[in-house]
Amino acid sequence: MTALLSALVATTRPDSPGPAGTMLQESRGYVAGWGTLALINAGLAQGKNRSGLNWFLLSLLMGPFATFILVALCENLPGPGAKADKPVAEAKRGQ
Repeated sequence: MTALLSALVATTRPDSPGPAGTMLQESRGYVAGWGTLALINAGLAQGKNRSGLNWFLLSLLMGPFATFILVALCENLPGPGAKADKPVAEAKRGQ
């Protein structure tokens, strides 16, 4: 009877390896990977002068598909300090 009780306690402890414990560890790995990918996508988006927060949130929902969209389909946007073809002062002088 004691052996049966100790075996039962060993299988129901949360730190004991078993099917439920293994699945929980695997899901933690997926969550960590998904979150890391979202952070990487936010950095990629900021490098292309896009909103890092928006792409982080989008990446949490779409994962690798958001990475593909960001890398393959999105071009770099001009930065806030980018100059136009003709500065405003030159355009006014030419008129």
